[in-house]
Amino acid sequence: MGNSLDAVPLSGIFRIRDLMYGVSQPFRLDHGDISFDTPAPIREAMKRALDAGETKQVQTGGLPRLRELLAEKLRVRNAIPVSEPDEILVTAGGMHGLYLVCRAALDPGDEVIVPDPAWGPTLGHILAVGATPVPCPLRPGLDWRYDPEELRSSVTPRTRAILVNTPHNPTGGVLGRADLEAIAAVARERDLMVISDEPYEDIVYGGARHVSLAALPEMHERTVSVFTFSKSHVMTGLRLGYVVVKNPELRARVLKLISLTVSNVSSVIQHGGLGALESDQHWIATNRAALEACRDRAQDLTTIGYFHSTASDGLEALMDGKPTDYTAFDSAIDDICLIAFTSGTTGQPKGTMHFHRDLLAICDGFNRMVLRPEPDDIFCGSPPLAFTFGLGGMALFPLDVGAAVFLLEKASPAVLLEAIEHYRATICFTAPTAYRAMLPELATHDVSSLRKAVSAGEHLPAATFNAFFQATGIKLIDGLGSTEMLHVFVTAREEDMKPGATGIAVPGYRVAILDDNGAELPTGQVGRLAVKGPTGCRYLADERQKAYVRDGWNLPGDTARMDEDGYIWYEARTDDMIVSSGYNVGAPEVENALLKHPAVFECGVVGRKHDQRGTIIKAYVVCADNVKPGPELVAELQNHVKHTIAPYKYPREVEFVSELPKTGTGKIQRFRLREMAQKEGTHHG
Repeated sequence: MGNSLDAVPLSGIFRIRDLMYGVSQPFRLDHGDISFDTPAPIREAMKRALDAGETKQVQTGGLPRLRELLAEKLRVRNAIPVSEPDEILVTAGGMHGLYLVCRAALDPGDEVIVPDPAWGPTLGHILAVGATPVPCPLRPGLDWRYDPEELRSSVTPRTRAILVNTPHNPTGGVLGRADLEAIAAVARERDLMVISDEPYEDIVYGGARHVSLAALPEMHERTVSVFTFSKSHVMTGLRLGYVVVKNPELRARVLKLISLTVSNVSSVIQHGGLGALESDQHWIATNRAALEACRDRAQDLTTIGYFHSTASDGLEALMDGKPTDYTAFDSAIDDICLIAFTSGTTGQPKGTMHFHRDLLAICDGFNRMVLRPEPDDIFCGSPPLAFTFGLGGMALFPLDVGAAVFLLEKASPAVLLEAIEHYRATICFTAPTAYRAMLPELATHDVSSLRKAVSAGEHLPAATFNAFFQATGIKLIDGLGSTEMLHVFVTAREEDMKPGATGIAVPGYRVAILDDNGAELPTGQVGRLAVKGPTGCRYLADERQKAYVRDGWNLPGDTARMDEDGYIWYEARTDDMIVSSGYNVGAPEVENALLKHPAVFECGVVGRKHDQRGTIIKAYVVCADNVKPGPELVAELQNHVKHTIAPYKYPREVEFVSELPKTGTGKIQRFRLREMAQKEGTHHG
């Protein structure tokens, strides 16, 4: 049995959005998400509502006070002649509003004229109710406006409505009053309703002015206007919007749909809307100026392609015009194969160049000599393909031996566990923090198919190694690598791993511990880790190349020591070594000690300036579930570190946080923690 939902394509925008959740501090351009904080008056209003117990169900159409303020806003700012607040219905965001309108106003077989290109989910709303979107092109030569005659010729006896989106997503075109008058004329001539989608009403630049179509003479009665707080008020994730419906019969149907879908929009979030409207809303102009500055940085863009477009330069048409068979490019083994960018754990990412032979080298080295996968293995993991850890583990290594890989779009620890269980994965690649996060959930998932697990991205604490082994019987394969070196260069086979040690040099590589003058240090002494082998650092036009490669050695920026068996014991990133009262303390060592305490879920340790000691050790701690932070726990953790490693290595400051800043590959961004500590000023105690 068919269903109209079967005809609705899922937008790639949502897939991109979900992937972005794994990226630390992204600048969001994928989903109209704005990278500013929700303004304080909105957050404070929601907090007050929570404290006051405003968590019960409210009127289906929305809080009366909110609807009153919205009616005033519409009359004053949009010039829409709203006669009573009841014309306004509060929705769970603009998308919810669009769906409600399409569901209430359209019947199967109806046609809706839509702009081409269009925002994909809009087409989905129309298709979901069995109606048909009819594309009418927005002409670049007309500044992304309709040609009035093309619009008129698109009308058929089955046309029910015209959908207008201004300012337009995705072109950014803004329709002026004359443009809207032309659309209104067609609507009046053919007795059509207009669905006016206006989420970007406040994001207009260069003197342009947003005009609401419902403000035109005789158009309020035949127009349904859809608005949202998402863009202007930076409430994208809070989901608060509203629709303006003059027609009482249509309004009754929309109201019924609200009661059948969400019952009512969250009362707490509606109070956030009240907080926005009752304040001076200065952030609208401030954020608009910041967005305009970002736009101006992209003026060199000459061509933008769109999905869901019928135009000859739409992405579907461009893809259809390409051949399905390709001839391999005639390349040399030392030609550049890829440019990979560092993840930004220490600051500004750097482009690194790698040859074709480099990709073969890591397959012949780490993959075949250490990991030793088999053709019937199934790989899975969290690292994105854009990072070299993921490129190896999720692409090159399974392809090298003819194994399979299951790629996850959003590989959180919980999703990763489900994937291992469902797809019977045998080899997993992820970061130490993810393995630690998996531990509490292992008992409820069948991971018996897993036979190997690789940990990289940051130091693997002995506590995590031992806990995972006790829970699964699997010894984690720890790996030390870098984007500059392409992949792992220090590791060991699982049967040869020493808990707490990173491993030995991957076959083909040589590692050494150097002093500040570049001389090799004896066994057991701490110094700078150096490596040379079949891969090496080649920065793309970056002066930092001189610091990374010296006298033939690659210097990844790690401090370590080597034991009598040639195993590397990681101490810290060079810039993570804390010098306090004359003592050198490696941040990972303190983190490992803290992680042995059951109250600690994860942590990050940095140095903070001190007027007497030079630097003190500060720990940012995420508590385990059901653990209450407080002064007593601080003292307990400090004493725990003193007894676990050494008294002088305990964190003199402990700050409890809800999460740690991380890169897309799951590494803790300690430079962000250092910035946080720096902003707190010098400690004088």
